[in-house]
Amino acid sequence: MILLSTFTSLLAYSFSIPSYLILLVKDKKLSATQWIRFVIAIVAFVFSMWAIIGSGETIVYWGFVLLMAGVPFYALMKLQAKLKMQERAHWNRIGSGYQEEIFDVFRSDRLKIIPKIIAKYANPEHTAIDFGCGTGRAFEVPFTFI
Repeated sequence: MILLSTFTSLLAYSFSIPSYLILLVKDKKLSATQWIRFVIAIVAFVFSMWAIIGSGETIVYWGFVLLMAGVPFYALMKLQAKLKMQERAHWNRIGSGYQEEIFDVFRSDRLKIIPKIIAKYANPEHTAIDFGCGTGRAFEVPFTFI
């Protein structure tokens, strides 16, 4: 049982490493620190593959069986979520508490970086095309600098 639980955690780890590498190298040149992280991630992937192989073919077999047993549940959850997204009542429940639930970037900006950046670039002679998404909590902030 211990080998099976180790296998399942290594499997998730093995899937996350390539995802990390994709995000690391996506559309940019790597710095020295990022190259070190890249090499460490490759070594970690090789190690996890070695550990998975070392757990034995019986454990890998049962791990695969358990992984495949979860696929129907995943598909069912995705289908339920898709159907829920199409229900009017779902969106009405979300809409009623929208102002309270919306993430407030300014409240979480403890170092007050955002107002400094806005003050630096605010210019009454220029026009802003878009600021944020919708009429969230940040809508009136640019007007305080004009």
